Amino acid sequence: MPAGLLSIGDYSLSVDAITDGREGAAVVFVAGTGGDSADSFAAVTALLDDLPLVCYARPGLGRSEPAPVTTPRGVRAAAQELHALLRAAKIPAPWVLVGHSYGALICEVFAAEWPEDAAGLVLVDGSDAQLNIDLGRPLVDDGDEPGTIPFDSVVVAADMFRARRAATTRPVAVVASRPGRWLDVAPADDWHPLTLAEMDDRWQAHQAASAHRLGGDLFTAEVGGHHVQRDAPELVAKAIRRVYDRLGATGRQGDLVGASPTCGSGLLTVVERCDPLG
Repeated sequence: MPAGLLSIGDYSLSVDAITDGREGAAVVFVAGTGGDSADSFAAVTALLDDLPLVCYARPGLGRSEPAPVTTPRGVRAAAQELHALLRAAKIPAPWVLVGHSYGALICEVFAAEWPEDAAGLVLVDGSDAQLNIDLGRPLVDDGDEPGTIPFDSVVVAADMFRARRAATTRPVAVVASRPGRWLDVAPADDWHPLTLAEMDDRWQAHQAASAHRLGGDLFTAEVGGHHVQRDAPELVAKAIRRVYDRLGATGRQGDLVGASPTCGSGLLTVVERCDPLG
């Protein structure tokens, strides 16, 4: 289907799907806060011209309509919104979900809520749901535009706690930003009481822990910052193909096959294959 607006109830969201002539599970991109996935992942989608691709924007972002009610919500509500949109768009499930930052949290909850609809996950520098609570930030804005819906940090943390109790057997890739990238962030006082070195250590540990918990491949960028999909799109595209290849010829969970990581070169490094922690 071409780009357009689809109603999911009280408002309509923009969705852009390129699926004609492309076989297998559609790859669905979920942007971080304030982002439209068509823009956020443009450099990655250009490298995946043989796969079915879907981009969208949450309320008030991109071409999506503003939400009539902007009560802060959790990531579960955002996942429900995405699920309703994909159903309205009549894009066949299951889907490979690719999320950046807060979008990674939405993808994890989505997979826990509808495991049969999530063929695989690629989490790109996913956020730490507890971090904003520890920093005393009760709300996280989803952009500055009118009609966006902020995230409630406590509700987000509760959503993630419930989602992470669900077992998973789907292929997963975790893409971490460059170690040390927090040391370039300014002003440092924004992250008090943590130092930038502590932020960097915590962020990298979170990415590694996510890979271990989900039994996924951990990729680490060698350049750029938090927006890995823009700074090192080859890395993200490689992670998506790794997940897709493990699904087999049709790109669906029923054809799941094994794959061992190999060390890459240039902008990407496959750090390790992680087994789930008991």
